[in-house]
Amino acid sequence: MDGFDRKSCPECAERIPHAAKKCPFCKSPQGKTWWTKNPVLLAILPGLLYMAFALNSLHNTTSKPNYFFSDYVQRVPVTSSEMSLETSEGSRTVTVVGTIRNDTNIPWEHPVIEGQFYDKSGKLIDVVEDFYSSMTLMPHQEQAFRINGEASRPAAAYANHKIFLRHAGDAYHFSR
Repeated sequence: MDGFDRKSCPECAERIPHAAKKCPFCKSPQGKTWWTKNPVLLAILPGLLYMAFALNSLHNTTSKPNYFFSDYVQRVPVTSSEMSLETSEGSRTVTVVGTIRNDTNIPWEHPVIEGQFYDKSGKLIDVVEDFYSSMTLMPHQEQAFRINGEASRPAAAYANHKIFLRHAGDAYHFSR
């Protein structure tokens, strides 16, 4: 019966009682796993976990392609735009509202939309640019936009306008 209520100490292999918290022969604590008794392993474990996380992040960043908006700009057209001019308390504001259609399979974030304004002779007289920090142009969808800025000329000078999507970032890249 003596063998059933005893176990072997993992350190010295002496037979000790099952309920012993410490070996009476070698004084090693019982019930802990091998790695908790190794102070060197306990000291480097956080570093190993950090390195594993960093390597995983690096793999995720390098395994997905980066898409450059300049390669796709022709497939993200401005589909409509309307210009208006307002004068209020001595200041003039030029505003353009319109829509952009994303004909690519890539979501584009943070677009920069530029409005160029021309006089009756076709001469460029003003430029307004807006950065949309919270806008995402989803694939195969239209998105409304509005740009406005201070007009540098009287309202009568503005005869025509053109809208350009100057830049946008690859939303896949930003989400990594």
